[in-house]
Amino acid sequence: MFKKGTKSTLDCLCRGTTLGMVVEGVQRGFLFMYVWVVSSITPLISPGGYLGQKAMNFIDYFALSGLSLMERRHMTSRYLVVKKRIGTADGNSTEDQRIHLLDFEGQGTLPPIIILHGICSRGADYYPLIRQLQRNSRRVVALDLPGHGLSVSNLDMTLEQMVELSVEAVQQCVDEIHPVRQGATTDSTPATSTHFSSSSSSSPLLESPSSDRPILLGNSLGGFVATKCAASGAIDLGGLVLMSPGGAPLSHDELNRVHDIFGMKTLGDASRFVERVLGKEDNDLPFGVRHVLGWAARERSLRPSVQRIFNQAISSNTDVFRLLPAELQRVNCPVLLVWGKKEEVFLEHHFEWFHLHFRSRRTQRTQVFRPEKLGHVPQLDGEMLAGAVAAFLRDTDYDSNSYV
Repeated sequence: MFKKGTKSTLDCLCRGTTLGMVVEGVQRGFLFMYVWVVSSITPLISPGGYLGQKAMNFIDYFALSGLSLMERRHMTSRYLVVKKRIGTADGNSTEDQRIHLLDFEGQGTLPPIIILHGICSRGADYYPLIRQLQRNSRRVVALDLPGHGLSVSNLDMTLEQMVELSVEAVQQCVDEIHPVRQGATTDSTPATSTHFSSSSSSSPLLESPSSDRPILLGNSLGGFVATKCAASGAIDLGGLVLMSPGGAPLSHDELNRVHDIFGMKTLGDASRFVERVLGKEDNDLPFGVRHVLGWAARERSLRPSVQRIFNQAISSNTDVFRLLPAELQRVNCPVLLVWGKKEEVFLEHHFEWFHLHFRSRRTQRTQVFRPEKLGHVPQLDGEMLAGAVAAFLRDTDYDSNSYV
């Protein structure tokens, strides 16, 4: 079991010093250099093919090794074993789905936070945000949604099944952090495997005081899943943070627009995709970052499991990727809605739809954060977002002109 609030000797010596800045730069450069080399070679050989996918998988594992090195004993990488029966296309069913998560010890006193990423992403991509959240929260957990990252899933899984499995995984994760649901236990589903673990402890997530219910934070597809979790009524949450969530009604033309944004046929398309979702111009990004992130997003989008989920989400023949006003009304916890003014995937009236229905709740607080320079995904703006989340959890005003 971790000791709450412990820090490594190097952290204590380096934090806030020139040496600390150098160490952090070396850490970032270590990961960036390797990703740059691999991503520069594999697209030329087999873009979207076997070699590209294997390289992407290798980078996923390598990045976790780097995170383990940087976090040392403050991070655990492991699997949740979710006992959820999933029907397949051939009529069979599978059980014991393995959902990968990263479990970070925090240094703060605020409630634990569970992060759900967007499509073509994974939990580790949110590390810049996680590092900032750690300063205020006791624990931060980032899940890989089914079919993404290192989460094992059936390739025939539908979007609806992915959402059901995700809700079950979140519920199990919350039960470990805050075991108050009737019949919930912290040792009912031990992890079967741990990769790149920074801890010698095999225990589940650190238990929290009963008054500190976990906070669920979701971005894009993860925001859609997070809203489903909160609306289910089966998960005991202390708050909901939604960053450009999906689920608002989309017209046929708007569905085609989203398809065009995520339809990365070439590396040039992938680079433009990065600019649009980050809300940043090329000169706002460090050298080479747009190329690396674009290649990674394109390779992930070409995974069969991700393609199946995405195609169903933007299909005009299904309402699976659509929230109902009644579902937002059933969210029985405070909500922070983050919607950057450089959002280009969804439109302004989609924000207004969420805002209207969350604000119409009579008994729960709803706050909105509209940062000027934030796009669809928050990975590179961790400090600003963590400040807004901390202010929301403390029920105070964030020091920003965009906080309303």
